[in-house]
Amino acid sequence: MNNGRIAGSGTPAELADMARGGQVILITIRAQRDHIDAALGALPFVTAITHISEQDGLHSYSLTTTADKDVSERIFNAVVHNGWSLAELQRKAINLEEVFLDLTTREDT
Repeated sequence: MNNGRIAGSGTPAELADMARGGQVILITIRAQRDHIDAALGALPFVTAITHISEQDGLHSYSLTTTADKDVSERIFNAVVHNGWSLAELQRKAINLEEVFLDLTTREDT
């Protein structure tokens, strides 16, 4: 419920998809940071890039995408195309608390 209206209804997975409106991908790559930033930023479905950490030449990122479907393979292909080493690639799961907060704090449009 949000302002007296039903904000979402369905299974936890369906509610997560409704709330997410995209995906969050966690990725760790061995390459130069400026090259990674440029290549990932050029992907048309990436809306935000957050550099999380760097350790021993491995750069960890959180990518926010607009895609409704899993884009992990497309990100993997970008890594391979650039000749980088991939240490981690995972889609971040959204929990029910995040779903609730997203659905109940969303502005009406």
